Amino acid sequence: MNAEEMKAWAKNNNRFLRLADGESITAVLKGAKSILKDFKGQEKEVIRYSLITDEGKEKIFENGSIKLVNIMSDMMGKKITIIRHGEGTDTRYEIKEVSTNSDKVSSPDEIPWEE
Repeated sequence: MNAEEMKAWAKNNNRFLRLADGESITAVLKGAKSILKDFKGQEKEVIRYSLITDEGKEKIFENGSIKLVNIMSDMMGKKITIIRHGEGTDTRYEIKEVSTNSDKVSSPDEIPWEE
């Protein structure tokens, strides 16, 4: 197994969603729950989203954005695409409902990454 294959294996087998700038995933949003997470020595409440990929694998996506909660609450049980734009504190996520008749798209500027 070479280095690229090892990275691909690790990414495919990690249950937490990790996207690089410009990368996307399409999955069904199956659920969400509030959790407490340590952020720079302080506990912060974030939402843990459960996504099921086309391959049947569960991926966990955690984010503390209120704007994202409002968008995702309308997407429960639906197939969505999450696209990452930017890196670090400049990261934004674009959420699209996968449907032939859907115009539901959030602007990447609307959903800042919050750990």
